[in-house]
Amino acid sequence: MEVDESVGIELPIEVWESILREIDDPFALIKCQEICESFYWIVNNQIPKYEWRRRAKNYIQDFYFHEVMHKSSQDFYICDVLKVEDRQKWFGAFRSWFKWKMFDHKKIAAVKLIPAFETDTITCFDVWHDIIVAGTKSGMIEFFSVTEDFTTSKFDTKRIFSQPHGNKVVQVRLWSASDSLVFAISLSADNLVKFWNLETEKEITPGTIYADQICSSTMHNCFASLRGKITEYYYDQKSNKVICGVKIELDCENDTLLTLLSLHTKPVIVATNRFGILKTHNVSEPFLTRERQHFQVTQTYGGKPLTPQMKKINKFLVTFRNAVIGISDDELLIHASGVDWRIFTDFGNRNLKSVKTHGNNLFLGFSSGRVRVINYKNITFLFKYNYRVIEDNEITVSSSSAVDDIVVSEFEANPYVFTRASNKSLYIASLPIDDASVAHRST
Repeated sequence: MEVDESVGIELPIEVWESILREIDDPFALIKCQEICESFYWIVNNQIPKYEWRRRAKNYIQDFYFHEVMHKSSQDFYICDVLKVEDRQKWFGAFRSWFKWKMFDHKKIAAVKLIPAFETDTITCFDVWHDIIVAGTKSGMIEFFSVTEDFTTSKFDTKRIFSQPHGNKVVQVRLWSASDSLVFAISLSADNLVKFWNLETEKEITPGTIYADQICSSTMHNCFASLRGKITEYYYDQKSNKVICGVKIELDCENDTLLTLLSLHTKPVIVATNRFGILKTHNVSEPFLTRERQHFQVTQTYGGKPLTPQMKKINKFLVTFRNAVIGISDDELLIHASGVDWRIFTDFGNRNLKSVKTHGNNLFLGFSSGRVRVINYKNITFLFKYNYRVIEDNEITVSSSSAVDDIVVSEFEANPYVFTRASNKSLYIASLPIDDASVAHRST
């Protein structure tokens, strides 16, 4: 017997409120919320009655709390996630974590972002929610906003402003100066650092700054490194200036310094010693207060020396429990400790070109123009995963270009994967619209 689903939806709101109140499964509640606008608001109004912090802790590993809540909250920065009492924030984090898992179960086609990015060769980019910043070969910094038509799943980009940096831009990162201000830090090929204010659309660099590498954190600061000397920068609202904060000169023990990264709030340098063995140099405390003393923490990972190609390509991540992930064309390194590590080398007829993590999702970009999304429980899962298998539920970016870079973002409660292809174009992928998500996306 066929059932007219619209008849059920047309029941009085009071009836549905009493029914949904009895649902104790958090995944079912999220799915109910996406059926229609009425269900969305019924569940939303019931959120304060549920212990979302407890529910989130039952499913999300502690290490990912900061990252997941940071990504799901556009104007919310956290010093200590476990002290957050706002149930709406915990619900948002849980919903975000659940939606990112869906990239591992969907067949998705990315969309090219045109025409805004056809005027120059993009060398690097970053995304913060719906803001894109791109550095170009000609030395320009370009800022754009991106919007999605949820009824058609089409995207549009609008230029916010552009400014000359000078030389070719090799790195650019977005960071938040406060709960409402978004800044950018950029680095050119001649090692010159510049800062940009999106609100005033102006450069606000405090003097001449040189660096080998830059990175931004999930708090209100960013970092620049020059030969092992790490300098923190933050925005002072009273003086309306970017201020030089903590300076740390790490004893890098004559190591070869590869990459400057941030692990939530702390800067981390990935390096190799004179034998080619992987190491990291970081600090003991997050940069939450500038009065606190910071001590150097150095970790030697052991195992085999890194290959020359992996050091040359220099694409590394530091993620859960200080695990290091690195790639070259034909290698994937996952290293947790001296004895807990693997190198994978068989990817079929395609090469690895990019890598990214968010929460417990691993994104691998390939020369075939596709992105594999792996939802993992722990590092043991990644050690046993079959990376050679090509699955239909990958993200298809391009049929003729490799995926050179991956950035993940989230806005309007929806996750997005941005990619830069070897043809220097930018692409965006979102979860495909289906009958269960159209109603929620239209709210």
